Amino acid sequence: MLLVIPLYALELGASPAITAFIFSLRGLGNMVADLPAGYITARFGNKSAMLLGLAMMSTAGLTGMHISTSLHLGLLSFIAGCAMALWLLARLTLVGDSVPTDHRGKALSTMGGLQRVAGLLGPVSTGFIALTYGYSAVFMMIAIISSITLVLIGFTIRAYVPKKPVINSITHNHPIKVGLAGLKSLLHRHRSIYMTAGLAVLLLTVVRSARQLLIPLWAVHIALDPSTIGLVVGTAALIDTCMFPFAGLIMDRFGRKYAAVPCLLLLSASLLLIPLSHNAAQLTLIAMLAGLGNGLGSGLNMTLGTDLAPQGERAPFLGVWRLISDTGSFSGPMLIGLITTATTLTGAFVVSALLGLSGLCVMTLFVKETLEQVSK
Repeated sequence: MLLVIPLYALELGASPAITAFIFSLRGLGNMVADLPAGYITARFGNKSAMLLGLAMMSTAGLTGMHISTSLHLGLLSFIAGCAMALWLLARLTLVGDSVPTDHRGKALSTMGGLQRVAGLLGPVSTGFIALTYGYSAVFMMIAIISSITLVLIGFTIRAYVPKKPVINSITHNHPIKVGLAGLKSLLHRHRSIYMTAGLAVLLLTVVRSARQLLIPLWAVHIALDPSTIGLVVGTAALIDTCMFPFAGLIMDRFGRKYAAVPCLLLLSASLLLIPLSHNAAQLTLIAMLAGLGNGLGSGLNMTLGTDLAPQGERAPFLGVWRLISDTGSFSGPMLIGLITTATTLTGAFVVSALLGLSGLCVMTLFVKETLEQVSK
């Protein structure tokens, strides 16, 4: 889905600016659906929310087979973002409810690693299918894969049933209310967490999204051809993907901050170093350093959020947590565009690195370690 949306938008005759807007609607769908996804999961259970998200994605795939205008593609992009918000939050809640704290880092880093593997396989398969059979076949495969996953979840996952009903303190011992009052109460009671750990995660996701955009931009700036750019990005992605087992072990053995600190440090350092590269070899080495740092943070956002989420209101809490993270992912590329326009491309690297170092300071000074100390 991540690749077919921009490619098909260009195929339909959209300009690069309109294509970027259509693609950004997926991130907007994530943000809009994050809070409702939390309340839907709390009200109907994580399994039901996962099934709903998969059904929406399957429907989006079937609809995409018949789309012929950029307007309709933008709507599909938004719906796909909403579907992913439901799926990801409900899945995260399931792990939080069923996996012990001292194994949670490995579980969620593995999930993050599998997403990275899919990030490698998805574009390759999309390009092959689109070239051989056309874009309608890509949307058909999205519908098929989503439907297969829906069946697997339906028959193999047992919905976690908490010992106490999810009627919690969000509204001071009243049933959960979907509305501003419940959200205000949630934010007020957990404001210190959102203002410290939430801020650190926001800055981390801004830097991560900036890295994804800035490396290709710098590669074009130093006149690398598309195939070389693909090799640079692919090599970094491979290093990133290989790091998830180590990330899980570090988080569960030593603590979440032992993964967060080197992640932010290496990402920030690599962003400062990239403008010093002048050829493919230099850029590849620095991009690999960035991949190493990003890989050390595999599953970090999910693990930290799940650790901090109160047992009785995990889904609504994680809805806000994911909204913070998705805001960083959505705003990062927009911020880079504004900085590049106002200053230079090098200035965008410097600002992004400073944001990463700010996140490092917040994580080090204000975020408490969440790993429970278990007796051996």
